[in-house]
Amino acid sequence: EQVRATVMLIFDQFDAQPSAHALLRYLARHGVRVPVRPHCGDGRGQLEWRRPNRATLENLLRHPAYAGAYRYGHRQVDPRRKRAGQPHSGRRRNPLVDLPVLLRDRVPAYITWDRFEANQARLTAN
Repeated sequence: EQVRATVMLIFDQFDAQPSAHALLRYLARHGVRVPVRPHCGDGRGQLEWRRPNRATLENLLRHPAYAGAYRYGHRQVDPRRKRAGQPHSGRRRNPLVDLPVLLRDRVPAYITWDRFEANQARLTAN
């Protein structure tokens, strides 16, 4: 399937590139489109192929589902940071070790858990 091949290309190229930014440049230079399922709008939930951008790549590289894990509670609202009239303000990401639910080996994996952790370390270091 084309989606699997593209996702594997992204992970393989991330191993070969020095940073996520270099990966983005590689994908753009080679005209690689990334699969995205929009959360809103007319095409909600439908697979679309888009030009890569930093946010999409970082979400893909940081998401534990690609390593076969299910997570819950990765974003929580910090009431001290919440601003009146801004419903999405105050959100913060929980590190993997602080997640209320992280179940490994629950969904089919593209990469191993060890490779996922190595990728997280590289992303944090960069």
